[in-house]
This record gives sequence, structure tokens and C-alpha cells, in this order.
Amino acid sequence: MGSTIGLILALGIIGFVFYRFQKQNQKKDRSAARVVQELFNHEKITDDGLVYMPDGTVNMLLDVQPINIKMKSPSEKDSVWFNFRSFLNSMPTHHTFLVQSQYLDMSDYIEDYVNTAHNPDIPLTPQLRESAKMVGEHLKEISERKTRDYRGYIIVRYNPYTQGTEAGVMTGNTKIDTLVEKLRGDAVKMPEDEAEELTMNMMDEIADLVYQDFDSIGCKVSRLDKMGVLNMLHYTMNRDIAAYQRLHDVYDSGGFSDTTQSLTPEISKQEHNRYDQQVAKG
Repeated sequence: MGSTIGLILALGIIGFVFYRFQKQNQKKDRSAARVVQELFNHEKITDDGLVYMPDGTVNMLLDVQPINIKMKSPSEKDSVWFNFRSFLNSMPTHHTFLVQSQYLDMSDYIEDYVNTAHNPDIPLTPQLRESAKMVGEHLKEISERKTRDYRGYIIVRYNPYTQGTEAGVMTGNTKIDTLVEKLRGDAVKMPEDEAEELTMNMMDEIADLVYQDFDSIGCKVSRLDKMGVLNMLHYTMNRDIAAYQRLHDVYDSGGFSDTTQSLTPEISKQEHNRYDQQVAKG
């Protein structure tokens, strides 16, 4: 009789603990949605583009050039979807697919095209120059219609402390795994250098997997470095001005440099030269 009462009390305690953890996880899931903006809350971004988060999660961003599936034949479409499903089944960690559409700014290209066509050093017939003028006007009409450019990204997330070998056996049930993780606590903690090495190896393996699978689909994939990640975030959060104020231009001008170079000496020199010219004339 006593053993039966003890078993009932133990089951009641386990049920109560499981209920409390379930409520906490539901609140956490609602407040910590997986969005692109969370990448801003990073601790550091390495030169090879790995984004380290405060909770130990590491993000890797892959740029995917989309293909025109509408132009494929039925058999080619079946092959694309089959390879894509195989890729999804082979992914060993959490990931997010992101598709962004953005207005395509063609002003620089059109200006360069027209100037090149009218360059006197380039031997072109009057007919070709007139044709280039008409092409430039046509491109201007297209750019005024707000042509969109589509880009795709794969955001890979991996946490060596919760997904690595030190995390223990996973049952596949999110609620049970979370409960076991809470009960285990921090009794087993992976060293930081070992966690970083495991993360690097995992990200390299995932990148190779994406390269191979998407190459069979016909998509070109590139892994973003630090500048590429910052540029992607810039385009995501400043979509209206990103086409006109590009992050690469700020970087090339030294806007992200640790040392600030004052423009005062150069401006002062120009003003002195202008003053000397005016004195010489007058």
C-alpha cells in the first residue's frame, strides 16, 4: 500500500514539473521567434561569416541564386523537387529558408551603358550609337516600373551545447527532450574551444552538403563572409534606401575603420589653393 502511494506521489510530482516546463517553453517560443532581426543580437561575427549568439547558437548564412522553375519541363521540375526533398531530409541541424524581393536599381548600369556607347574612343557607327540610345531609353522605362530582384538565403543554426554529443540522447519529442535537458542542468558542459571546433566542423560539412545538393538542382550557392552578412542585414532592415546607399560603398570609404581620418586637412588645403588662385588672378 505504501509503495502504491509513493508511486502515485512520484507521478504527481513529475506531472507537475512537466506542466510547469511546458508552460515556460510555450512562453519562450512565443517571445523568441526565429526571425532575421535576431541576428542583430549577436555577440560577434567572425571574418568567415559565423554569427555567434548570446545563448551559444552559431548562425551561418548561405546565398542561393534562384532558378526559374517555370521554364523547366515537367520531368525537370520533378527532378528539382525530388533533390530538394532529399536535401531537407539530410539536413542535420536547424535551418531557415529566406526569400527576399527588392527593387532593382539599374541607374548605374544604364548610365555606364550610355556613356560607353557614346565614348568617341570606341569605334561605333552612327546606327549603333542610335541603337544604344534607344536601348538606354528602354532600360530607363523598365527601371521606372520598379523591377524586383529576388534573392534566397539559407540560415543554418547550430548550438554545440544543446545539439552536440554532450546534449545526451534525444527522443525526438520536443517536450520530453526539453524536460530531460532541464533535469540534467549544467552537470556536463563542453569546453569552449571544443565547442568552437565542433561548430566549425559542422558548418563546413553543412556547407559542402548544400553545395552538392543545390548544384544538382542548378542553383549557385555561396557562403557569406562578415561583409556579406552585414550587407544582407543592411538590405533586410533598410530595404527602401539599400539600393541607393550600399553598405559596400560605406566600407570602401572607411566608414567601418577603427581609425577615423579627418577630412579637415584636405579641405583646408583645397581652400588655401583656391585662395592662392584668386590672389594670383586679382
